Amino acid sequence: MQLVTPSRMQRLDAYAIEELGLPGAVLMERAALGATDHLLEALAPRDSSRIGCLCGGGNNGGDGIAMARMLHQRGYDPFVCLVSDPEGIEGDARLNLDAARRLELPIYDLSDLDGRQLRSKLASLSHASVWIDALLGTGLYGDVRGSYVDAIEFLNDQPNVFSVDIPSGVHGATGQILGTAVDAAATATFGTAKFGQALYPGRGLCGDLKVIDIGIPDEAHRQQRLDTREVERGTWLDARWSRQRFNRRPEVYHKGRAGRVLAVAGSRDKTGAALLLARGALRSGAGLLTIGTREEVVSRIAPSINEAMAADVIGDLARLESLLEESDVVACGPGLEQTEDSRRAVETVLGSEIDMAVLDADALNLVAGPVGLSALDTFSAGSTVVLTPHPGEMARLCSAPIEEVTSSPIDVSLELARQTDCIVVLKSAASTVVSPDGRVAVNRSGNPGMATGGTGDVLTGCIAARLAESSTGDPFEDVCVAVWAHGDAGDRAADEMGQRGMAASDLADRLADTFKELEVTD
Repeated sequence: MQLVTPSRMQRLDAYAIEELGLPGAVLMERAALGATDHLLEALAPRDSSRIGCLCGGGNNGGDGIAMARMLHQRGYDPFVCLVSDPEGIEGDARLNLDAARRLELPIYDLSDLDGRQLRSKLASLSHASVWIDALLGTGLYGDVRGSYVDAIEFLNDQPNVFSVDIPSGVHGATGQILGTAVDAAATATFGTAKFGQALYPGRGLCGDLKVIDIGIPDEAHRQQRLDTREVERGTWLDARWSRQRFNRRPEVYHKGRAGRVLAVAGSRDKTGAALLLARGALRSGAGLLTIGTREEVVSRIAPSINEAMAADVIGDLARLESLLEESDVVACGPGLEQTEDSRRAVETVLGSEIDMAVLDADALNLVAGPVGLSALDTFSAGSTVVLTPHPGEMARLCSAPIEEVTSSPIDVSLELARQTDCIVVLKSAASTVVSPDGRVAVNRSGNPGMATGGTGDVLTGCIAARLAESSTGDPFEDVCVAVWAHGDAGDRAADEMGQRGMAASDLADRLADTFKELEVTD
């Protein structure tokens, strides 16, 4: 599923109207029709139910008024509440307001009521079984103000709220809450999903989200040039997208073609991190796996994972250099600890000529500290490098407040990606993947049960394996497939064991089921 910013969606609308000659009223009619269908399917109000439409003064309000007309035609009992002065409503929204008046739909002008009066009036109408939120739409960039605050608070006291395009108060590009926001049971968005519906917290407020095709042709997307100053579009990763980029192996194949992964990971107290990385890599298709670790860890590997080789590379940098020459991908960092010998090992990795690397955990912390971010410059210039920080690690890498990382994950990731020439995977409830060339993806799979130690180590192994085999031929897409598959495996584990009962090893083992389904092409 494609994602766009609200500004790009506005330009697509304008191109369809001004250049292709599609009337705005037709687009609004299709939007309202699709939204009405989704409301009836998602919330299933009883026949002849009373439905309230709380509308602002822009096109979002016009969509809500058009929905009221359509609900009336289908035998429901809608009424419209206007928070904005009806005399200021213009354009396509005015056409729908006039049509609603001619149909003698109940219309309440609440625009001159202050907060207490507004809430009192709405409370007198609150016996509606469903309320439609058509207040603000995706064009909001500043905090919600005035009577709109009271209107949103009223909606959040109602059991069934349906939002038009986006829950009012959610930033359409970042998903941040602009002071206050509607918590909807369902949402219909128009044309294309918005970044703010894929990123938290906005994603959690949309409820049952559906994208409505309003008739903007592909020609509009092709003709609209990207504004390189900002990320305007991206991909919302799902099973269909991943399956289209995952091929079955040919009949003649061998473990070398499947990829040789070197994992530089683990320590006496964190052997599990290396083992989880290994399980993630093996369950994701790695042909050959070597765990480069400390001498005291080597003996622990074989009893836990028979398929992995192990070697002391932290105490023997010459051995590390040799293994780097023999490998396709190095995954470095989980459980490594931030010690002097770990620093030397990371510097050895960054000084090698290996084609691909995944840096996670302590490798990232060392790069953010004594190794220095500049060490990536020469290394990444000739290699594909993937950084997989969580928000705390990202804040250290960027020398930025963690609040900035969580509120603007795509912008912060893109800045780091371009600075380092690395692919950046920012791990969160809605993990993002950003390429230095400006490509962006937001993951749709995963669940809160993955908030447990070790899941990031599994992801590192999964990414390394997909890069080593490279079924897509594009490292960015390989990483995206791994990120989605990791979340899907987490969903499978949660479905079977519950979110609180699952562990990282359960997720790793279910990667096999995820990739098995991706291999099915029929």
